[in-house]
Amino acid sequence: MNSPETETLLARVAEIGPTFRERMRELDVGSSFPFQNLAEAQQADLHKLTVPREYGGFGYWRDDNYSGFYRILEQLAYWDTNTAQLLQVHNHAVGIVGWHATPEQRELFLPQIVGGAFCASLGSEAHIFENGAEHSFQPILPVSRCSTTGTCSACARRCLAVSCSTTCSCPTRT
Repeated sequence: MNSPETETLLARVAEIGPTFRERMRELDVGSSFPFQNLAEAQQADLHKLTVPREYGGFGYWRDDNYSGFYRILEQLAYWDTNTAQLLQVHNHAVGIVGWHATPEQRELFLPQIVGGAFCASLGSEAHIFENGAEHSFQPILPVSRCSTTGTCSACARRCLAVSCSTTCSCPTRT
């Protein structure tokens, strides 16, 4: 059984989902990023599912608040798997920051996320810009915590930007 909050979020997905489905084929054919879908998902508050409640999120991934998160993703995937996957990646990264970062890091990142910033797993695409493509994202990661390549400067291990923004597991990390 879903909580009333999860039911409300599922109803929002049901409202925006048909529009996602209408756009899906065109986005696939054009290999286009679903910017409009993410903007509408953000308006429906789906960007803050794993943000702790004290920061203005829904607190999924905590206590007995797991299955609602995955039900929401399941319903999003029914309408558009690509947008659902992007929101899954974002919310998983946010959950890592929300539940594993230091208090200072939470204060830095979570208000920006609640305000609309999206997280991505930068660094897992090691060679993404070798073809001359350029990015248009604005990283909010403090440069001193991670090199611009997504490699931990202390252990030279490739890692996710969000992992570097919390802590690295290498023994030399301060």
